[in-house]
Amino acid sequence: MLLWCAGLLFSAVKMRGYGLHGRFWAEEGRYFYPALVGQDLLRGLTYAYNHHLELWTNLVVWCGTRVDLAAAPLVTTYLSWLLQLLPLGLVIHCRRQLGLSSVRALLFVFAAAAIPQSAEVWANSINLHFHFALLAGLIAVIAPPSGRQARLFRGLLAAAGLSGIPANSLLPVFVVLAARGRSRERAVQAGILAATCACQLALLAHFSFAVEGRSGSTDPLLLWLAVLAQHLASPLLGSRAGGLAIAGFDLLKSPDPGRGAVAVALSAAYMALWVRVIRRRQAAVATSLAAALALAVFCVLTSLGNRVVLVSVDVGGRYFYASNLLLVLGLLLLAPRTPARAGRVAASVWVLLVLHGLKTYLPGPDWAEACRQARRAPAAEIPIWPRGWTMPGPGANPEAQHRSSPDST
Repeated sequence: MLLWCAGLLFSAVKMRGYGLHGRFWAEEGRYFYPALVGQDLLRGLTYAYNHHLELWTNLVVWCGTRVDLAAAPLVTTYLSWLLQLLPLGLVIHCRRQLGLSSVRALLFVFAAAAIPQSAEVWANSINLHFHFALLAGLIAVIAPPSGRQARLFRGLLAAAGLSGIPANSLLPVFVVLAARGRSRERAVQAGILAATCACQLALLAHFSFAVEGRSGSTDPLLLWLAVLAQHLASPLLGSRAGGLAIAGFDLLKSPDPGRGAVAVALSAAYMALWVRVIRRRQAAVATSLAAALALAVFCVLTSLGNRVVLVSVDVGGRYFYASNLLLVLGLLLLAPRTPARAGRVAASVWVLLVLHGLKTYLPGPDWAEACRQARRAPAAEIPIWPRGWTMPGPGANPEAQHRSSPDST
């Protein structure tokens, strides 16, 4: 109960700027809402955004279209928040299976709201696929269950695979776990993720893999530096200290020996972590780190736009939310059960470094006022979150105008 109370407290702090009126976030308002207004449930659930399926985003936004436009962001915000509690609930209720004490589980719940990547993914439907990717990674770390829990995990894996693309990138991890452990349940889990992966690939293939703004290739130097920046420096040092560290090894700006030495040192520390885990045969830690790295590399390779910006803490953080929490989980599992004073000091310093992220969110316009002004006009565009984004207003969409009418039911 205390862990859930902590999670609710962290959420209240995180959502203080938009908890009262809710918010439409980026593509959620610009693309999903206009496409789903007036659609029946089946058509709404099967809407293919960018040529793939984001089932839970579809469901959340479709539910938002069932109410008055003024209240729609409240529906999308809080339904998204409830769904993103699934991985946190899994950690809280399965902490003994994971090998976490209550204190370490609390640190994980804190990290979920405080790491720099949390600002963009918190309580909006367009980023639910990253929360479900985290859910899939956690299921990989937990030893194969049986009975009712096994059936629950199967359902959650199917939900993760249909949430979008990211969770399906963990299929190789599940295949390796099934092969090494010779576990029937692991084979079933891998089969479920293989089926959802095939579904998503079939949709992409139907549209000739025409995914706007993305490519499957990245310069090796850029891949290396982006992983160091987004997957190691940022979550472990926070946005401020992490930014200074990233500037210290950004070879893209200046390929001098000093920056190269910093990058090599950070990579060597990460490799030493892997060597320690392998030598001690810590299977859960290795699985957590492997899932984290697989997601991080996949997201660098498939991220939107110019990937040079990933070698910073300015943009692109949403892609690495799940991978970075799995990294944090691996470190929590790796730490001794009774940490020495140095370990406790390190944990305290880390909390202080990322504490600023607990209250960080990307701002936007006041929704209630924007909606009132759009109704008076009626406006063709309504400003939404983050600043600079808009969605079609009542003046541009007759169906939306009907939904936004004060007399609509």
